[in-house]
Amino acid sequence: MKQLFSLIIVLILFQFSWAQTKSEIDSLNSLIVQDSKISSDSLLKIFQTNLKNSEKLNYEKGIADSNWQLSTIYSYRGKQDLAVEFMLKAIRAYEKAGNTEKAADSYGELGYKLKREDMEKAQFYMIKGKNIAEKGNYRFIQSRIYNNYGVLKEMQKQLDSAEYFYRKGLHIVLEDNYEIGIPYSYSNLAGIYGQQNKHDSARYY
Repeated sequence: MKQLFSLIIVLILFQFSWAQTKSEIDSLNSLIVQDSKISSDSLLKIFQTNLKNSEKLNYEKGIADSNWQLSTIYSYRGKQDLAVEFMLKAIRAYEKAGNTEKAADSYGELGYKLKREDMEKAQFYMIKGKNIAEKGNYRFIQSRIYNNYGVLKEMQKQLDSAEYFYRKGLHIVLEDNYEIGIPYSYSNLAGIYGQQNKHDSARYY
């Protein structure tokens, strides 16, 4: 099975090393990195190649998405400096392309990535993403940022603030029926109430 995946990756790299169209670039950038059966080394090569092809075409969306993917891969590999560097590049490209929704999401992701290294910067980027998402009414992005910002508050033992943002996130996912986000919101609230010894509420959520 691993040999088959390796062969597939070789073919993909061969085909797309010469990619010149935006649709080909977008197709590769749509690959899901999380829990992928493709090795991180192969994914790294794919998105490095995709980034180069995007730059040749001066295709800002492709540049931004490729940088996002590279940031994610470096984060999984524990190379946090590179993860931050490539996410900042993604943000600049999204802003240049006028994609404020993805810029908001990227700021939120960057803030979350920095939560253990630099809480001050983590909050700065998270708030920036939150403000953009609220202004644009990007509800899915808002729900993600509210929950992740709640995590930052929880890490600082600001449990009332954490609960406030978890509830804001829960309100959106319930109202818009974002089924994947609902259990995360419930779990976050249960954790808060557990820390406050509100065991009935913890069990409820």
